[in-house]
Amino acid sequence: MEILRIESVSDPFTDPGPGSLASRIIAFASTAGLLKGKQIRSLDLKTWKDVLSRLRAAGLLRAAPFLAVPSGRSLSTEELASELSQLYEAIEESPLPDSEWPSMRELLGDEMLEKLLGVSRQSIHRYSSGERATPQEVAERLHVLALIVSDLAGSYNEFGIRRWFGRPRSQLGGRSPSLDPSVLRGGLDSYQACQKEARRLRAADAEAIRAPSAALETGGAGGFFVDGGEREARPMDGAVYVVFGRQPACVGWPVVEAGAAPSRSLSRVRHL
Repeated sequence: MEILRIESVSDPFTDPGPGSLASRIIAFASTAGLLKGKQIRSLDLKTWKDVLSRLRAAGLLRAAPFLAVPSGRSLSTEELASELSQLYEAIEESPLPDSEWPSMRELLGDEMLEKLLGVSRQSIHRYSSGERATPQEVAERLHVLALIVSDLAGSYNEFGIRRWFGRPRSQLGGRSPSLDPSVLRGGLDSYQACQKEARRLRAADAEAIRAPSAALETGGAGGFFVDGGEREARPMDGAVYVVFGRQPACVGWPVVEAGAAPSRSLSRVRHL
């Protein structure tokens, strides 16, 4: 896997907001094997159009209408940042096992993948070769790995990335960041185990937890889009985010208190 190195940046990506988001998207595309045969050293419109064509082929542009179908006008910095944010959110929720298997096997090796994904080397070979379809849960864990690797690639070389996964992390209580299937997915029978794991991570000074939604069926967060009529979007899995500590940048409404909608939220609703 080639580690991405961007050496120059041109408009409209010189602003830190869009520039950072675009770089992150390109890093994922490179990590996921979507940019095979293409060397990227600059972040400019020509490069970006090439990247968009690869993302379009992977079906990842429906969440960003301006980027998917370029309009006759230029986007403002705020609009561009919003489009890029929507695109990255779509990327986060869209496993691409067919392209992610080869790059992750090349970088991390089957021995490390066996530990991180919780599947045997024989299964890794079958899934990556197409002999068997990659199960949804395995595809999700593989995708999380690809997202982590794409973020690490800006600061580490390949050797450093492999060491990162093998080194104990204080945020995980001294444990390497392996992805335990029993924590990622479960029902009522695993509820207490999930609570215990969340308390353990919090006690180990974890700043946030991301977990699959237990309230939705697999693929149930896909939704719909309009393109010559209402069409069902590609399946996506819901996710739950838990953040700890002070979060002055996060704004939201409390929606449930003691099993009911709180009056302080209902008082803001304009009834018909």
